[in-house]
Amino acid sequence: MGAGKKTKYNSRFLEIGHQIIADMPKSRKENLCSLSHTLHFITLLGFQSFKSKRNVADGVRKSKPCPTKVGITLISDVDIDDVPVIDVRLDKYTGISKDQIGKRKVKANEKFDLTYYEFMFLMLRDEYAGFFEANDDPRGGYVSLYLKAFEKGDAKLPTPSIQFKRNKPKNKSGYREDVVPITEQIIPIDKKVQGEWKVIPKYADKYGPLLEHLLKKREEGKKRIAQSMRELHLTSK
Repeated sequence: MGAGKKTKYNSRFLEIGHQIIADMPKSRKENLCSLSHTLHFITLLGFQSFKSKRNVADGVRKSKPCPTKVGITLISDVDIDDVPVIDVRLDKYTGISKDQIGKRKVKANEKFDLTYYEFMFLMLRDEYAGFFEANDDPRGGYVSLYLKAFEKGDAKLPTPSIQFKRNKPKNKSGYREDVVPITEQIIPIDKKVQGEWKVIPKYADKYGPLLEHLLKKREEGKKRIAQSMRELHLTSK
């Protein structure tokens, strides 16, 4: 699986994964990544109402604003009978149980959208083993799992991230300089309507509840900060 950069928090999980693969029967090993080349990256989906940052390589280290990533659009060469369906409001803190994962069928050559956790659970299957096609590379994209909070017991699930194989310095073999960073390929799926942020109709059914949930949490956070400031002002008199 595309596990991302090796750190002290995921090295143990990598060792466990290597052992699991070593213990697999030959038939299962042969199935690993067998369909990765059939699953193609289209774009990432993001909320511009919640700004994030992306690194920009321009001679100096700097960053610029970008939408917060909330999903991915893919297309498959083959039918997928059991694409995961998960409530978009479930996350690493709520956890996701087996009975909270539904399924739907996606036909070949039909674009489909996934939340990050739907994508993670799809990628965990042997036939993908964490990889998908991107930039004309059968394994050019992968799911990376951030494990620090999960390992410490502060979260019930790892945090999935979607990555391309990184560009490499000119003196290193195997790296491609023509790969556009994945953070430059985010389509905003929300916009302001009469002063309020709304998910555009095409994506509203799937991502609308998430935007409402996040906006509510942001507003509650502002109220808590305002209350704290009032209390601080009173106690400082």
